[in-house]
Amino acid sequence: MRLSYWLLVLSFYSGFLWAGDTVYVGGERHTLVTEDFGNPTPDSNGLTRYLTSLNVVGDQGRELIFDIDVRVSGDGVLNPDFGFYYYKVSLLAGCNGTYIGIDDSEGYLMEESGVMKVFINKRATFVQPCERLTLLAVSWMENSELELNVAITEAF
Repeated sequence: MRLSYWLLVLSFYSGFLWAGDTVYVGGERHTLVTEDFGNPTPDSNGLTRYLTSLNVVGDQGRELIFDIDVRVSGDGVLNPDFGFYYYKVSLLAGCNGTYIGIDDSEGYLMEESGVMKVFINKRATFVQPCERLTLLAVSWMENSELELNVAITEAF
């Protein structure tokens, strides 16, 4: 079910801004911030989508380790019935259209502003070299700011 969800999400949001940066296998950690996504704004449902596609250089057909993390800070959405603020962030990753992983986090806090973090740490081997890493982070937080970090290494 998650794979079909991933494909649906990618096809639906294919019109969003693509950052077009490069990640090197075994290279330095690559960081993107909100401004790298063209300062996305929430849609009518309050969702802010951060979508990027990164070139991957250096896959020699060996097992790869993907270390991806997203940190989103912003204001929670107030639940007036209970006085709590709702926070949620999701992260999806794929390479050349092949699903790598998904993570999401949600919570209710008393604080108006907060931070949510999600991670994908996954090992994968591809039939064809991984040449294009696609990442989608979705925030259900108001005034959200994002920091996304990616590192890809070969397994030993």
